[in-house]
Amino acid sequence: MGIRKTRRWWLMLGVALLAAPLLLLTGYLVLRPPAASPQASAADLKVHLHYLQRQDTAFDRLYFRTWSSLPPIVQDQLRTPVLAANERRVAADYLGRMGSAALPAVPALLKSLSDPAVHYSAETALLSMAWESVRQGNSDWVAPFVLTVLNDTNRPAWSDELRRAAHLVGVMGITTPPYLDALRRLAETGENMVQTEAVQVLGILGADMVRNGSPVPENLVASLGLAMESRNEMTRREALQAIGKIAVKSEVAETRILEALSRETSSSAFSQLVEAAVTMKVDSARLAAVLESVMKKPPVPTQPLNVPAGLSQYYRVDFTAAQSLWKVSPAAARRNLPFYLDHLDDNPSLLGILEEMKPAPADVIPRLTARIGSTPDEWICSLAETIWKISPENQEAIPRLHQVVEGANGSIRNRAAFTLWKIHGETNLALRVLIESLGDRTNRTSAARYLGEMGGLAHDAVPVLRGMIQETNNYVRTSAAFALWRINGETSQIVRMLTDGLKPSSPSDSIYSAQLLGRMGAAAQDALPALRRFAQQNPQWREMAARAIDQIEEGRREQR
Repeated sequence: MGIRKTRRWWLMLGVALLAAPLLLLTGYLVLRPPAASPQASAADLKVHLHYLQRQDTAFDRLYFRTWSSLPPIVQDQLRTPVLAANERRVAADYLGRMGSAALPAVPALLKSLSDPAVHYSAETALLSMAWESVRQGNSDWVAPFVLTVLNDTNRPAWSDELRRAAHLVGVMGITTPPYLDALRRLAETGENMVQTEAVQVLGILGADMVRNGSPVPENLVASLGLAMESRNEMTRREALQAIGKIAVKSEVAETRILEALSRETSSSAFSQLVEAAVTMKVDSARLAAVLESVMKKPPVPTQPLNVPAGLSQYYRVDFTAAQSLWKVSPAAARRNLPFYLDHLDDNPSLLGILEEMKPAPADVIPRLTARIGSTPDEWICSLAETIWKISPENQEAIPRLHQVVEGANGSIRNRAAFTLWKIHGETNLALRVLIESLGDRTNRTSAARYLGEMGGLAHDAVPVLRGMIQETNNYVRTSAAFALWRINGETSQIVRMLTDGLKPSSPSDSIYSAQLLGRMGAAAQDALPALRRFAQQNPQWREMAARAIDQIEEGRREQR
C-alpha cells in the first residue's frame, strides 16, 4: 500500500514538472501584451508609450529563467522571451524616428533618462525632437536637457549626440556660463566633428555677444586659441574664422590666419579666412602681401563640390585672392592690373573688378575691345558694361550685343537686351524682349529682375508681373513681387510674400527672401519681427538675417 502511494506521488510530480513549462508558456503568451512592431508603433503613439513604461512581470522573469535552462533544440520551438528593458529601448528608438509626431512623448522620454537600460536611446530620441520643439517655440525642456547631454562624461568624445547638442545651443543662442563652459570643453577635448561643431558654435555665440554689446569671455577666446592647434584641419579653420567673427585682436591669431591663407587650396575656405582677417582688422599691408603672393603661385587644379567640371577654373584660389585684394587694398590691386587683364580668358568674372577699378582707358580699352569678337555670349554683356564704365563714349560692343539679342535665347538674350538699355538707352527693344520673356517658364525670373532694374520705364510689364504673383513657385512669385516694388512701389504685398518665404524647411527660398528684404531697406520694416525670429532658428542663418536687419535699420535711420 505504501509503495503504491509513493508511485502515485512520483507520477504526480512528473506530470507537474512536464506541465510547468507549458503553463509558463501559456501564462507568458496570455498575460503578456503583444510585442511591439515597427508597423503598429509608427501608427500609434500610445503603443510606444506603453512599451516605454513597461516592466517585467513575474511570468516574464520565470519564463525567461525556464527558457534559458532548456536545450537549444527546445528553445527553438518556443517563443523567444523579450525582457521589458529591451522593449523600452526599442520603443525609445521608434519614438525618435517619428520626429515631431512624437512630441507628446517628451515627458515620458525625459523620465526614462533615469533608466540605465533606456538612457542613451531616450537621449537620442529627444535630440531628434528638440529641433522641431525649438522651431515651434516649445523649448522649455530643451535647454536643460541639452546641458545634461553636453556634461555627460560617459559619452565618447566623438559621439554624434554631443555634436547635435552643441548645435542646438547655437540654434537657441544660449550664452550663459554653464553652456559656454561645456562648449569650451568640447572645443578643447572633443574629437572630429564634435570639436569642429563646438568651435563653430562658440564663434557664432561670440559674434552674437559682440553684436549685442556684451563682453566676450576671455576663456572663450583662449579655448578658440587652443583649437587653432588642433590636428583636425577643419577645426583649425573654424577656430580662425570664429576669432575673426568676434574681432579679437591677437598677434597669434593674426599670424595663424595669414599662414592658413598662404597654404589654403579651397576658394570658399580662402574667402572665409579673408573675411575673418578683415573683421579682426589684420594689418592690411600684411594681408595684401599674402594675397599678392598667392596670386603669383602656380595655380592648383581643384574640383569644388557641386560645381560642374567646366566651371572649376573660376574657383581657383589665385582668382579668389585677386578678388579679395581689390577689397582689402585697392592700391595693391591696381599695381597688379596685368594679372586681371592676363586672366580674363580663364575667369571673365574678373571684369567686374576692372569695372570698379576704372583704370586709365589707354591702359585697358585696346585689350578689352580686342576681345569683343572672341568673348562667349554669356560674358559679352559683362565685357560691354566694363568698356562702358571705363570709356562711356566707346560704342564698339553695341553691334555684338544686337547679334546676341537676335541669335541667342533665354537669360543670355534677356541680359543683352537689358545691357543695350543700360549702356545705349534702347528702351523699346529691352521692354519688347523682356516682356516677351515673362511668358517663358524657364527664363521669366531673370526677365522680371531686369524689368525691376528699369524701374518706372517698365510700367507696361505690370499686368504680366501681377499674374506671376499667383504662381505656386515661391521663387517666381517673389521675383515678380520685388519687380513690382521696383517699378511702382507696391510694398505691402512684397513684404508679406517675402516674410512668408522665411521657412527653415526651404533654405534657398529663405536666403533669397532675406536678401530681397534687405535690399528693400526701410520699406521692409514690417518684416523685422519675422527676420529676428528666423535668426533664432538656425545659427548658420543668423548672420544672413542680421545683414538684412542691418540694411533695413540703416534705411530707417536715413529716413529720419
